[in-house]
Amino acid sequence: MKKSFKISVLIPCHSLKYLAESIASIAKQTLGEDWYEVILVGDRIDLEEAERILSNHISNFRILKSELPGIVNALNLGLTNIDSPYVARLDDDDLMTPDRLEKQLLYLEKNVQVVAVGGQIKLIGEDGTFLQYANFPLRVNQSVRCLFTSSPVAHPASMFRCNIVKSIGGYRDFLPEDWDLWVRLREIGLVENLPDVILQYRVHPNQQSRNQMYGRSSGRSYVSASFFARAIGISDSPKEGESKFDWLDQTQRILREISPKYKKFEQWSVKQSEIESILETKTKFTRLRSLLILGAKYPITISRILAIEIVRKIRSFLK
Repeated sequence: MKKSFKISVLIPCHSLKYLAESIASIAKQTLGEDWYEVILVGDRIDLEEAERILSNHISNFRILKSELPGIVNALNLGLTNIDSPYVARLDDDDLMTPDRLEKQLLYLEKNVQVVAVGGQIKLIGEDGTFLQYANFPLRVNQSVRCLFTSSPVAHPASMFRCNIVKSIGGYRDFLPEDWDLWVRLREIGLVENLPDVILQYRVHPNQQSRNQMYGRSSGRSYVSASFFARAIGISDSPKEGESKFDWLDQTQRILREISPKYKKFEQWSVKQSEIESILETKTKFTRLRSLLILGAKYPITISRILAIEIVRKIRSFLK
């Protein structure tokens, strides 16, 4: 008889370098092992070595082989093989805090209207040394600012209701899959973040990240076009055989013609991209000079951005 679990921890695995540390962090959870299983989806890895690593730490696990490359294929394969009511995401190089699963499970059980919950994260280097904190909004509202400034939930720190994600078709591959998922889920339920740090997110040169494929501005273009397309009843994804670039171009043209909300959004998006470009400038003098110039153009927005940056630095210092 197949054993059932409350939670399936879904790990798309493309490298074994840090996997033992990641699995060890699962084994240290305050929830007993009877509460969860680990589903590891191997993407071009040594499956026998992966099995050895998992068996050294936990007993409830399954390993699946992804025949198609890429994280979205691995994630969707994992979802189709999960019967648990909750899915907790983890990447093969990140670490859970010991109480992560318990906190997120209790939150979702208590708040039935919440379809996904994330949390705050701590960035660490290759050797595990602390870098900085990354903060996410406690309540993901439906404002443009909240949904489209950046992805509102840290994907490897998330837990969601499996049946809900399956009901909307799982992950999609023509745009940033996690950002798109939170936007679609927010249309049918609540998406929130715990105030607690629940994940150590490893930053390293070889990291497999969709950010390498989609810059923030590019990702915003795809996710927002899909969102506004759904709102007016046109296709929110490329048709079979249609390139994502052609779909985006055509969809944006249609939206500019018939959606006043999208036209207003694009004005905000241009401004947001300008600000982000400046804030990412490494030279302090150039950044300050550009902010002053942009401040004359967008005085209220610049004041808000600077205030947010100051608050974030204070929060990081106090933690």
